[in-house]
Amino acid sequence: MSYTGTQTLGDIVALACRKRQVKLRWWNQEPTSGHMSIERITETWCTIQSRSHRARSTTRTTARKRKVTHCMTTSIQTSVHLTNVYELLVETYGKPQWVPDNDPMGGLVGTILSQHTSDINSGRAYHHLISTFPTWEEVRDAPTDQVATAIRSGGLANVKAPRIQEALYTLTERQQEQGGTKPLADFLYDELKQRSLEEAWQYLRSIPGVGPKTTACVLLFDMGLPAMPIDTHVHRVSRRLGLIGPKVTADQAHTLFAQVAPPDWVYTLHVHLIRHGRQVCHAQKPECEKCTLYSQCAFVGSVNPQETSLR
Repeated sequence: MSYTGTQTLGDIVALACRKRQVKLRWWNQEPTSGHMSIERITETWCTIQSRSHRARSTTRTTARKRKVTHCMTTSIQTSVHLTNVYELLVETYGKPQWVPDNDPMGGLVGTILSQHTSDINSGRAYHHLISTFPTWEEVRDAPTDQVATAIRSGGLANVKAPRIQEALYTLTERQQEQGGTKPLADFLYDELKQRSLEEAWQYLRSIPGVGPKTTACVLLFDMGLPAMPIDTHVHRVSRRLGLIGPKVTADQAHTLFAQVAPPDWVYTLHVHLIRHGRQVCHAQKPECEKCTLYSQCAFVGSVNPQETSLR
């Protein structure tokens, strides 16, 4: 931008704003006629440059933050609303004991079998599978149609059987790359045990067919790591309470809860939100009149979700 010696402050700022596409509300307060000194031109231009730089810096920082979609570490201060919900859940249902079973392979297969079916049916399918094929190596090597027959009671057998075998094949390949020969169950346990929560999450997510919910279930129930599984009950109740926004998906909720829920709350929150969803906050006709969380519920208007929910 050149200075001709006859331009006004308004001309200079307007030209600079067009050049940098920066809107400066304060320039209207300056005189819009008359000449100005070269010092004032320099001052004005430096101000525009500075504000433009800060705007670009803020945009880049925001973009970097949006790219973080899998952080499993608590990084945001726990809200008063979440604290109130947690305390009411404990007051209503007590404090459950968190005892991991240290069997991530069983948990991985069991969670795959639990998809789109009831606990009773998936449990029946799991027990039939391990009675038919006593080791995971036998499940891996068996004809897929025989595995499907063994898990038929769990539903979607023709989908779940190849998914289970693919996960077993993947873990076998990883162990072979390391030159190991231990049973697959021991191999997976050791792989997860030596990793942090974030690393274990990424390790399981890299197995074909293993999504966020399955990953969180294995880490929480089998490894004792504070990853929050978001099933249909947890997702529904969390949205109604205003813990998460109405447009937050179940997959996104895994990350959001990881950022705000204290590690020692995760198991209790998960178990009790499911229980509350099954017993009180039904998908159809929720029993709001007997809900102990009524005072903390956005669904009935007790709290404003614009103020309480994570997005």
